[in-house]
Amino acid sequence: MEAGVNVATAQDTICDGFHLFGTGDPLDYGLLMAYVAQYNSTDKVEIIFDMITKNSAKIMRLNDYGIKEGNTADFNIIFAETESEALRTRPGRLVFRKGKLIAKLEKKGEIL
Repeated sequence: MEAGVNVATAQDTICDGFHLFGTGDPLDYGLLMAYVAQYNSTDKVEIIFDMITKNSAKIMRLNDYGIKEGNTADFNIIFAETESEALRTRPGRLVFRKGKLIAKLEKKGEIL
């Protein structure tokens, strides 16, 4: 990353023979990357979020990524006050595709 290389983290395997503990949750893989890359401090959390969002979008060559008028309205609402809290607790969230709610993740004991 310091040399300007785009680094991202993701996982597409959910609980199968290749990855027994897969959840498909980008926050899980962000947390794992924070530990593996030793980015487990508050000043590095934004880098981890970039890896699971903006950097991944660059790799996928998504031209309409981000919040901008005219872009596809694909987004998540994460019920956390900070990025650190989101990685620490992996809270409930809402997932939107083309502006429509398509998934709702509730954490056990959490009320959305």
